[in-house]
Amino acid sequence: MRQPETFAAALTRRAGVLSLLLVVALLVGARWLVGAIEDASWNAGAMRARLSLALLAATVVLAALSVRRVRVRGAVRQRLGAAGIVLVCAACLPTLYLQAQLLATRLRSPHLNDIPLTTIVAAQVMAAGGNPYRAAVDPRAESREQGRNFDGFKYMPLMAVTYAPAALLDSHRGWDAGALELGRQMADAFGVPLHAATTTRLLVDLNRSIGHRQLFSEVTRALPRARRQDIVDRYYRPHRQVVEAAIARLVAAGRRVIHVASHSFTPTLDDVPRRADVAWLYDPRRPGEVSFARSWMQELAQAAPELRLRRNYPYRGRGDGLTAALRKRHPDRAYVGIELEINQRFVEQRGASWDELRAMLVASLQRALARAPHR
Repeated sequence: MRQPETFAAALTRRAGVLSLLLVVALLVGARWLVGAIEDASWNAGAMRARLSLALLAATVVLAALSVRRVRVRGAVRQRLGAAGIVLVCAACLPTLYLQAQLLATRLRSPHLNDIPLTTIVAAQVMAAGGNPYRAAVDPRAESREQGRNFDGFKYMPLMAVTYAPAALLDSHRGWDAGALELGRQMADAFGVPLHAATTTRLLVDLNRSIGHRQLFSEVTRALPRARRQDIVDRYYRPHRQVVEAAIARLVAAGRRVIHVASHSFTPTLDDVPRRADVAWLYDPRRPGEVSFARSWMQELAQAAPELRLRRNYPYRGRGDGLTAALRKRHPDRAYVGIELEINQRFVEQRGASWDELRAMLVASLQRALARAPHR
């Protein structure tokens, strides 16, 4: 009389088919799972870290079990059965595939705001091989996401590899070297507010208007629309709104606002040297800006005739930017928007030349302000 087939025997007999179905299901579902992880961890770095670590641990455990079960003979193999061996071995493949999918996704479109590289301080620490989560954050920066230290999961080499344009962030593409240092010195010297942000322009350019083709860099331009909007809401609008509101209040109170935006430029771009040490960007159609820029330039030229001084160089003062947006809101008599551009060679050399240049800029600005009309 034929004995009824046990469940274990049936499972063993169909092990190949079941394993194939399992592998196919997991491989097909990997793309969906990657998307789910993306959505779940968009604002939760800790969750991303736990998922990544769980995947890595699962791979190691499953691989170890597979090797052990294949090698063991006798009772253990009889209990486990051929189906179990095949299934455990097969489970390693989708896990590895999923990790590869995550890695490929990160390389295609790294989400810089998931990691501490949204600030220049962290980018420099990371580029030097340090842990950005242990770096002190600029207490005077006005970015909403910043606290005394970075929050989120601890830095792991895997995250550095998958997110990782650290060298790009530390270049002129990522930030304006020396601009914040000079801005602080000017603000302290005149006792005026400093509205600064340390969000890298590789995430979103705070000095570009919504809709401008350079608002997002090649790093973030390909992100889904919802995520780009999230970046704008988290990093772009808070800074712009603070500056716009502060100037609007002063203009409404009858004050004449002289807005100095501190920037810097790389000494060489596309193998073409920039022939300027200091430059002023302004709108030549606005007499107030023309007059003030010329006055400031003359004061600095008298103090340091060896410097190469330019106007509306290496960029056009009328180009898109925060000052251009503010000009549309306020008349020339009430608002003067000047973008100060410093050659980064002074910052790179550091030392006395950079200190002296900052001091001369502050002193010449003070003399130019004394000559400027006030309301």
